[in-house]
Amino acid sequence: MNIKNILNIIKNSDNVKLLSMFRKYSVKFVKANNHLWFLSRVRKEGVTPKFVKIYTKSTSRSAQKAIEAAKKIWIEEERKSWFAKRDNISEVKYLIQRELHGRFSHKEEEYKDYSRHVAEINEFVNKTGHRQYVNQKKKLETLVQNQVVNNTLPVITSQLLSLNITGVVEKSQADRFPIYDIRHDFYPRFKNLSSLYFTPAEEEVLNLGFKHAFESKMGDSDLLDLTA
Repeated sequence: MNIKNILNIIKNSDNVKLLSMFRKYSVKFVKANNHLWFLSRVRKEGVTPKFVKIYTKSTSRSAQKAIEAAKKIWIEEERKSWFAKRDNISEVKYLIQRELHGRFSHKEEEYKDYSRHVAEINEFVNKTGHRQYVNQKKKLETLVQNQVVNNTLPVITSQLLSLNITGVVEKSQADRFPIYDIRHDFYPRFKNLSSLYFTPAEEEVLNLGFKHAFESKMGDSDLLDLTA
């Protein structure tokens, strides 16, 4: 925003145009405030607005986590951008209002007329802002409701990942392989990426995870024999 250019425009504008500009920037300001409110509520509720669109073909847990992290970063950057926009709008609005006040404050009758115009503008801005707030609130409620529905959906075949094949299990193959729910993948499970086939018993051992250790039956005397 070039303040010098804006000041020139304000100085060279007549009263009618200035009042129109004041109305325009007042509406912009309240809309920016409403959008910032929406973004803050979205972040608090942990939902993703529709304008945030990030996709990946990968079905891995790490890819999904990366997507969720990227969405949060997007929303945070959007908030920062709108805070800057709102500040710029506020500054221009202040400059316009100061110029108007300076032009009309010298004569009582003109100032009364100016005050009436400002009151009408403020009433219009309040109504416009309230309508937008109601719409934003409805959008937020819809996002929250959709999230609740998605979190309570039953497990479907496409959300199940085989321990013995790579990728998502097809519905026709669901009974052929041991499967687990990737929505509850708290640690990396065993995945066979080779062409070898593991028996269920072998898979059970491998699927215990990285921290599993077999119980040792060796005693102190056995250890001493090894070091002798």
